[in-house]
Amino acid sequence: KQNFVSCDTCKDILHHKSIDGTSSMMKHFRSCEKNSINNNNESLTINEYFSSLKTRSVPTRSKKKVLNATVELVAMDNRAFELVGGNGFINLAQTIFDVGQELSKSQNINVSDLLPHPTTVSRNIDRLFISRKSQLISLCQNIKSYAIVVDFWTESHSGVSFCGISFHFLNEELQLYAFILGCYPYDRDNQSSSQIRQFVDAKLLEFDLSLENSKFVVTDNENKMKSCFKEPCIRIGCSIHYLNKQLEHCFTSVTLEKISVNCDLVQEMFDYIRKIVSHVRRTHKQSKLPRKLQSYSYTRFNGAFLTMNVFLTVFDDLVGVLDRTFLDDYMLIDKDLLEHVCSFLGPFEEVINELSCDKKPTIYKVLPLRQCLINRCTIHQDDHDGIRQIKTFLSHRFQEVWVMQDIHYITTILHPFLKNFDFNPSLQDKAINLVKNEITKRQSSTSTTSCTMTATTTTTTVTTVDLNTQPKPSASLLLQCFDLPKNDLKTSSKPYQEFDEYMKLNVQINETDDFSLFWLTHKSKFPTLFSIVQDYYAVPAANTTIERLFSSAKNTVTDKRTSLGTEKINKLLFLQKHLTQLKQFDKKIDNVASTTDTKRKVTPHDKNSTEISSHNQEQFRTSTTAKKLKIDQDDDIFICDDDQDDKENDDF
Repeated sequence: KQNFVSCDTCKDILHHKSIDGTSSMMKHFRSCEKNSINNNNESLTINEYFSSLKTRSVPTRSKKKVLNATVELVAMDNRAFELVGGNGFINLAQTIFDVGQELSKSQNINVSDLLPHPTTVSRNIDRLFISRKSQLISLCQNIKSYAIVVDFWTESHSGVSFCGISFHFLNEELQLYAFILGCYPYDRDNQSSSQIRQFVDAKLLEFDLSLENSKFVVTDNENKMKSCFKEPCIRIGCSIHYLNKQLEHCFTSVTLEKISVNCDLVQEMFDYIRKIVSHVRRTHKQSKLPRKLQSYSYTRFNGAFLTMNVFLTVFDDLVGVLDRTFLDDYMLIDKDLLEHVCSFLGPFEEVINELSCDKKPTIYKVLPLRQCLINRCTIHQDDHDGIRQIKTFLSHRFQEVWVMQDIHYITTILHPFLKNFDFNPSLQDKAINLVKNEITKRQSSTSTTSCTMTATTTTTTVTTVDLNTQPKPSASLLLQCFDLPKNDLKTSSKPYQEFDEYMKLNVQINETDDFSLFWLTHKSKFPTLFSIVQDYYAVPAANTTIERLFSSAKNTVTDKRTSLGTEKINKLLFLQKHLTQLKQFDKKIDNVASTTDTKRKVTPHDKNSTEISSHNQEQFRTSTTAKKLKIDQDDDIFICDDDQDDKENDDF
């Protein structure tokens, strides 16, 4: 049933709802054209033109309607409960709400008329992807120093291999940015090192990026990846991959490189735990436990710890769940050893979480955290025999396999809190030498670049400046009265003075403080060190950015979307990861543009002052190339008229 009301003055028919009655007629009555003629003294209030900015509380009745509709959505469409908390759903709901306010005066509209067809959505995904990819390409073109992360993943439904590539850099304010360039289907004939390198180079070329000598690439530590990126770039091994592999060997491998692992006690206990967990999950007995057991997965970082830690939590409750066969295995598990192992592996989980962060630089944490884990592997007299086996194996493997690279030493000593190497003073000398070598390399590169100059675009002559040549006396008497030009291109007699002052600087900074504030404050004092920090701290300690990308890909390619094309998967993941971030870049550009336009605008007072100043100074113009500033009467902004300027100069 439709409710209508008619205006007695203009005879217009308006729709109204029974909830608010005919109160909408008040606004129509005031804005009625005929009524306004008869009441010229009355004017519209500000609320008639602009809606109030005050936040009003939502009525309970309305909130209950939305709640019921949301519950029905989750139940009928089989969606996750977290759907209503996603940014995309909130944006959709807000947009529909805003459109509804605009259409509130219209007749009843079917909501299906507002919602697009699924095919239309799919096509516009392509359009949005092309637009945002072009924006990211423009951003990449302006970045000179960056790091690349590469990893591979095979989708289980189709068996297609995907290559994930991410792009990391620090801006001038030392803010870390990480962008997913794509999750590309690998279409080469094989996965040899040469084919992989050609594939990655081709994808980077789409964004005007390349892996040169000064560029870093982070990969896992498989031999294939080592061979692929051994030159000319600088390959950095994933630190978490090193750590996770050694933990995996500790609990699952009998021999490693033809050498016995010698972790029999913990491996036997872990085998019993895996069997019991598999049995409980397979027989659907988890509902009888206060917490669900966690299956072991070698692809999950520190997966053995997660499995044993959850098992320890429900250890006493398992007695009433297991049958006689598995109860015998349960009785063979040493709970005391299980508690010691979980306690020992706890810090390993913290280290993995520290190195997995992709919002802040993490490369400087690798060296101290590795040393912390090595120190934790020190054997004590009261250690359980199983713990002794773990400590012996991990301590040896960390020092032999998890080898630190130059970037780990340099980034650690350039952190004000860690520069003294209190965790291992013997490593400080090596770090100092590496930083000095890097300073020498950058100073020699700067001098070479500064000494080579081109005269103009109309000549091909190249002039080189000799740093040791003294300036010749000028033939002009006037120029001889002034100081001779100083040779600013000479290198400092103390090339490491900047680094020495940094090491002597006593800075009160805590581990939790933002190190970027220190370098931003001392940027002018330590320019070379600042450039090193900006280049090296952009390198992530691990490839977790790509691992999270693959996790999102698994959620995208579900049993109901197995026919989804590989290119469409890449586009969806690209937009999922970066749409919000790229929109923020749009806002920054708009803010800069609006600020620039504001600065260019001239007030009437400034306009008159500029005209007077231009008139008074016109008689002093002597250069034929000088430009006269005029004022556009329409736009009130400064413009330059070269033709008119040349004519006035000729007349003068």
